[in-house]
Amino acid sequence: MVKQMRKRVLKPLLVTVKACTKNLETRGKVCGILGKVGRNGKALPSKKLFRQALGLLKHRGPDDEGIFVDHERIILGHRRLSVIDIEGGAQPMTSEDGRYTVAFNGEIYNFLGLRRELEARGYVFRTRSDTEVALYLYAEYGDGFVEKLLGMFAIALYDRDKNRVILARDRVGKKPMYYHESESGVLFGSEINALLAVGNISRSLDYDALQLYLTFQYIPAPYSAFSAIRKVKPAHFMLIDDGKIKREVQYWNPHFQPKEDMDFETAAEQLRELFLDAVRLRTISDVPLGAFLSGGVDSSLIVAALAEVLPEVKTFSIGFDDKTFNELPYAEKIAQQFGTVHTEAVLDASDISVLDDLILKMGEPFGDQSIVPTYYVCRLARQKVTVALTGDGGDENFGGYKRYYNVLLSEKIRHNRMVPFWILLRKLSLFFERLLNRKRRYCYFPNTKMDEALRLTGPEQYIKMLEYFSESQRRKLVTKGNFILPIDYLRGFYDRNRTTEVLDNMIYSDLFIYLGGLMAKTDIASMAVSLECRCPLLDHRIIEFAASMPSHYKMAGRQSKRILKYCMRKAVDPVFFDREKKGFSAPIRKWMGRSRADSKIAQEIEKHDSVGTLFNREAVNTLLDDHFAGRRDNWSRIWLLYIFVMWASAFRVNL
Repeated sequence: MVKQMRKRVLKPLLVTVKACTKNLETRGKVCGILGKVGRNGKALPSKKLFRQALGLLKHRGPDDEGIFVDHERIILGHRRLSVIDIEGGAQPMTSEDGRYTVAFNGEIYNFLGLRRELEARGYVFRTRSDTEVALYLYAEYGDGFVEKLLGMFAIALYDRDKNRVILARDRVGKKPMYYHESESGVLFGSEINALLAVGNISRSLDYDALQLYLTFQYIPAPYSAFSAIRKVKPAHFMLIDDGKIKREVQYWNPHFQPKEDMDFETAAEQLRELFLDAVRLRTISDVPLGAFLSGGVDSSLIVAALAEVLPEVKTFSIGFDDKTFNELPYAEKIAQQFGTVHTEAVLDASDISVLDDLILKMGEPFGDQSIVPTYYVCRLARQKVTVALTGDGGDENFGGYKRYYNVLLSEKIRHNRMVPFWILLRKLSLFFERLLNRKRRYCYFPNTKMDEALRLTGPEQYIKMLEYFSESQRRKLVTKGNFILPIDYLRGFYDRNRTTEVLDNMIYSDLFIYLGGLMAKTDIASMAVSLECRCPLLDHRIIEFAASMPSHYKMAGRQSKRILKYCMRKAVDPVFFDREKKGFSAPIRKWMGRSRADSKIAQEIEKHDSVGTLFNREAVNTLLDDHFAGRRDNWSRIWLLYIFVMWASAFRVNL
């Protein structure tokens, strides 16, 4: 329910976007893609069946639909959400000579410069579309054309003469691409729902993916919850020749090699220029545009930057009926400072009802509870705008999470050989907590993730900070799957990064693991209401620049996101930088019942077929009993099980 809306007089413009976009017709579209590449002359899906499956992506592209067919080689479909060039730019788009056809989902922010480059090489364009730019970039540069793209995208490009299809995803996986390979070819698309509707795909659970889900609360690429379906990895493109997957190639990898001679003031000024340019590029649109505003650091910086480039800024905030979670007062102060047109809504327990529909949109279990408020802020924004800027990426690039500090503190304790002394202090602290606070009577060492990680190093230490179910807990709970896969998966990123900087190893891993969950959340929530979300702080130029900095520019002691805050210190009141980080969470545990008897979650878990088969019944009962008796806070773990059983029921999964 919308609480209130305000409109205020804005300060004078410094830069106007209208001057930059005058006479500009076309850019990309956030859309839905579906396709099937045939193999050995095997029949493609009928157009009727294919169109029905493509219709399941209508929420991703409500404005238009197109289907391309090349005999028994390929059928390619596209659902379109028009953001720029509302009248033109139909897809799939085919080159004038008929050789290349592309279905494009996303935005290329540097397409004008790329277009000029191609025109200088003799290419003639029929439209002013970034989709056509992608088409001819491939014609000119071949498989590596994606390296030239600045933006967010999932691309399916067909080369008729080579009988080749390229599937590509942007550098951090903002846009999804799933695929299924069989004897009849390769099926691919933006959502699992559509793939299941086209082909006769097994609905068997991937038990290894379950291990990843229980550890990270989502399933990272290339895995999916279904053993027969996989994801194209972020920063990769896949080559499909003659209906067979040939290889998958990584085209981008940020290098964490700090330039120790980089002056802090100079670095801060360069970061400010990069940040403002990233925001400016993402304001080009022929439809209304706004920004999410939580009142936290990153969204506040986005609004501050927008106020410099737009004549009017629309902002959207979500609050809660529980004051512990409500941050609307902070958002309102930022809105007042920059004179935005501000809209906000307050959620209560009745709003959890949207979860059933979101689970259908997920396609696989996704355990981040903040998807509920994220959906509602997307829905709120969609009432006024078609494009919204978000603050995603600030924490991952610049060390914004408390777990980073905890790991660095653990390193310092261990380096100074103070581990025994620290453990003694923690035990004494917990003793007095038990003595003075009855609610803490079950608190014994180790009581926190930092306690558990204190004696560990490297990926073994960091996984303790990330995991929801530990390996030992999963071995008690689950009867199937590779229990060591999560640590092996994380260790692979540590090995790939090859730096001795503790903070940089965590950030690098988060860019490819933790951030993947955030991108999935934003994509699911925004596409459910046909809203395009853009993330300036995930511009790959900013990621690369942050990677090149010394670690202490990003985090020094308890001061997180140091250089990001500093570079915009003149725009935003520093008081907003100093308050404790809350994160975008909702009081869902309160909404879903405080006792086991009245908890819908507990009831749904207990009655599900997976309990007693896939999940050990005794372990599930212990998990629930300990939580509702107050012996251990198992809320996040219980939520993961709840989402899993609801998803398994909705998708009729073979367990």
